[in-house]
Amino acid sequence: MGFIHDGIHDTQTHLIAPPFFYEQLRRELLLTQRTSLQFSIIRIEIKPFAQDLQISDLQILLFAQELTKITRGQDCVARIGLHEFLILLRDSSVAADLLVNRIHSSKALLANSALSISTSLVSSCALESGLELLNRLDQESLSTELP
Repeated sequence: MGFIHDGIHDTQTHLIAPPFFYEQLRRELLLTQRTSLQFSIIRIEIKPFAQDLQISDLQILLFAQELTKITRGQDCVARIGLHEFLILLRDSSVAADLLVNRIHSSKALLANSALSISTSLVSSCALESGLELLNRLDQESLSTELP
């Protein structure tokens, strides 16, 4: 996984790169402390549907493009790992649940049933640090089911 020279985008998918995502998270936490507005983070992991197959670079690119299509322009969609993505949603857990439903329902994201998608989500809590929020997200079970 590489990054475009600007350090903001992943070179393969053109999604937000981890350093810029973490900066956006920091800003969102500061805004939450001032306004008491809530935000959510959705974690997505993709795997090949058949265990003996690999996910191709093209499948990752197409997944990223489709993920961008079903999210809003204001949402921060990042590629965090080889097969891991995070979405920072400047909205409540209700909106995040709706997006998770769209993710699991999207045939295009599944690459004609070649990919398996697992998701988890957390919503911000008052006075929580970014590290605490991300730790909570890591502790959430990944689900292949609709919420």
